[in-house]
Amino acid sequence: MNDSIVFISDIHFGVPKVPSSYIYNNLKQYFYPKLINSKICFFGGDIFDQILDFDNQAGRWAIAFLDDIFHISDKYNVSLRFLRGTYNHDRMQLDFVREVAKRRQEAQNLNIDLRCFDVIALDYEDKLDLKVLYIPDNLKFNNSTDVILHIKDLMNERNWKYIDIVIAHGYFDYMLPTGVFKHGIVFNTQQFVPFVKKCVLLGHVHTFDFKNHGNLHFYYNGSFERLVHGEEEDKGFITIDISKDKWQYDFIKNKGTIKFCTFTTNYTDVADIDKITNQFDKWFKKQGFDLDRLNYIRLKHNVLEIKQLLGHYIKINYNDYNIRYSSCSTKETKHVDLESEITLDTELELIAPTEANIIDMICDFIRENIDTDNKIDKQEVKDIWELNFNDNNAIDDKEGVDNAIEIYN
Repeated sequence: MNDSIVFISDIHFGVPKVPSSYIYNNLKQYFYPKLINSKICFFGGDIFDQILDFDNQAGRWAIAFLDDIFHISDKYNVSLRFLRGTYNHDRMQLDFVREVAKRRQEAQNLNIDLRCFDVIALDYEDKLDLKVLYIPDNLKFNNSTDVILHIKDLMNERNWKYIDIVIAHGYFDYMLPTGVFKHGIVFNTQQFVPFVKKCVLLGHVHTFDFKNHGNLHFYYNGSFERLVHGEEEDKGFITIDISKDKWQYDFIKNKGTIKFCTFTTNYTDVADIDKITNQFDKWFKKQGFDLDRLNYIRLKHNVLEIKQLLGHYIKINYNDYNIRYSSCSTKETKHVDLESEITLDTELELIAPTEANIIDMICDFIRENIDTDNKIDKQEVKDIWELNFNDNNAIDDKEGVDNAIEIYN
């Protein structure tokens, strides 16, 4: 076995647009084989997307994942290290991870090498002779300079002259889009060069990125899955072979991740809709969409009628595919608050409900907001709608729509 490290972050169990069963199955297929052959795995935050419970299927899949990796830790002697990510996502659920591990150890006599970090901490890994620094998100410091001073105080307390690896969840200035307000804690690479020897492994930004500053390597793992539009690049995680002086870094692709694809066209006249749909057909063939998997398609355009017409065309002509269609304008957000996730998408322009489209809209809403593996039965939704709302004004009753969704759920 190589002296191997695995680093993964931003799994986001419970994210609305990606069923957690998809996430679990992709972890099992792509992540587990590398985990089994490693000595230590660092989880770089945002394992969860929200607070999970057993009313949510995501909670059950997250438990299955934890059970799996705890058994792997026991059987293959793999160390597991969890960092808390963004508080809005992970919350205090690392306490739950600790509790599940404790109960498995007691009930099944498993030897689970687990440590979780929700504050800035130093930790020594004797298995690989590594000095590790952990930096979670949402720190109670005024700025990154104060964070670095605190880290140096911790190093002085333990008489550490250097750190081998940093595991962090947050922003570096070079990853922020131009024009983003830089209030809050934003690091720069120079701050870590004087005392870190090997690498800084980062979560939070969902796009994979690699940067050198001298001999120091900075890796943003990116999210394990595509979670929204604007994240259409490859997804996966990182392995590091440290058996030689020059560490070998590899990005392992998650080949099963859901496709989020964006279609654009230069046609702006509604009269050119036939040309647009012809262009779309050619684009669609090149994307390699799978009939058996969920696919997301987004149109970037500024003409509402064209957005509606293309959506209608997709529903009629690509009915065999499991497609969720949306649209946005071509304008980009210029300023982003660092307290929220970065996205360059503008809000979708919603299509007004009518008698002709209300059933489709309810089905789309259920798919977008309920984490379910079951196929939405359009006829069942229609029957519920007609059973409960048979007067002509029901279409305008928002409370009625909410009730219909609640009945189906």
